[in-house]
Amino acid sequence: MIVKILSLIIIRQTYKLGRNCYELFYQPEITIRELIDNGDKLQILLLILTALIPLFLYLICRVIWDLIKYGNVLAIFGTGLNLVLIVEALIFAYLGYFVIKVLRK
Repeated sequence: MIVKILSLIIIRQTYKLGRNCYELFYQPEITIRELIDNGDKLQILLLILTALIPLFLYLICRVIWDLIKYGNVLAIFGTGLNLVLIVEALIFAYLGYFVIKVLRK
């Protein structure tokens, strides 16, 4: 019974996350306004974590590569991390612009 309820919750949240990500590309202002008005904090958190996926993927792949090639994790990440951080800055600038635009209205 608990597994069935948890699976339904996971399916519902995954559907809402996918829909919100899709709508952020086409109607970002309306989507952010709906999230703020509904107070759906879980969806806001999931969208933020989704925006951080490029950084997480880079760090995980880099750690795996360093362990395979060098046997330990190197402290220097190089230009790959700079590229990922630029992508993250662009993502959060896009989201931040529309959040500020919605909050001002």
